[in-house]
Amino acid sequence: MLNPLNTIIMKKVIVFLSVAVLAIFSFTSCSKNTPKGVVERYLTYQQEGRIDEALALTTLTDEEQKEMLELYEMTVTDDIIVSSFEIGEAEVSEDEKSATVHYTVTYESGEKSSDTVQVKKIDGTWLIVKN
Repeated sequence: MLNPLNTIIMKKVIVFLSVAVLAIFSFTSCSKNTPKGVVERYLTYQQEGRIDEALALTTLTDEEQKEMLELYEMTVTDDIIVSSFEIGEAEVSEDEKSATVHYTVTYESGEKSSDTVQVKKIDGTWLIVKN
């Protein structure tokens, strides 16, 4: 017969292990280092006004990022502020080094825009291709 204290400890261990397993599956199933994940992060940062962090997810050099940030700050209007977005399908290349991601953005002005973006895997990290 089990001691009541041992039963309580076993229940806590089982609950802890169950939560740990669920957390591991949650983190791996919604990895942000995917074509869709990087586009989602990019648009989320734009939506939150964290443009410098959004630009860091692109293939732009540091100098190009700085120039784009300055340009954005000079021209920010409701026409370019992201209100909401939806990520569509990602078409990944056979070699899994590039992809096209479909998305729809709604701006603060109420205008909607659907487009695609190219992403590229560089040193194991997916980045948005900007020219």
